[in-house]
Amino acid sequence: MLEIDYKKLGNRIKEARLTANITQETLAELVDLSITHISNIENGHAKVSLPALFDIAVVLSTSIDALLCDSLLHHAEQHYLKEASDCLADCSTKELRVLVDILKIAKSSMRNHLKY
Repeated sequence: MLEIDYKKLGNRIKEARLTANITQETLAELVDLSITHISNIENGHAKVSLPALFDIAVVLSTSIDALLCDSLLHHAEQHYLKEASDCLADCSTKELRVLVDILKIAKSSMRNHLKY
């Protein structure tokens, strides 16, 4: 059974809204919800209906999968890989080399010292 983490969902909606440079008020108007409800959704204090989630994703130029990636474990890996790829897309060759080295060190340290 799918367990939705509404706090993480709200955080992703907020991140997408801020990235899109849209205020809560504008988002509320565009998806026909109250500003209070948008705030409660972003803070994880309210659930969001599927139609409202769809409208929010459309307005924010994202996908429902991207917003729910923390809840949809089988989609999370693809989302994180795309997010990493997007982050690296504008890096120079030298920056990529340094970041790959940092990633290798961080990965090794995490696997050696953390139990997850």
